[in-house]
Amino acid sequence: MIIRLLVLLLLPIILFLIWRRIRRSEDETAGPLDYGLLGLAVVILIGLGAMALTQGGDPSDEYVPPRVIDGRVVPGHIAPRPQQEAQ
Repeated sequence: MIIRLLVLLLLPIILFLIWRRIRRSEDETAGPLDYGLLGLAVVILIGLGAMALTQGGDPSDEYVPPRVIDGRVVPGHIAPRPQQEAQ
């Protein structure tokens, strides 16, 4: 999932930077647009990495989908899985 998100967000930026690199003449240096897009790509990577490390529950937790109770919508959430008593 995170790989797909990275590809969708960063692929256009990377392709544009590659295109700019190919179309640039040899005496022309990288401009503010190139550095700005590179910085944007780095910020996106850092933000997605932080989200991946800080969000989510324990792998043993259970997702409870949204549902309607007494006419109100209760949003979905992650809840600890109920402990099974040893028999």
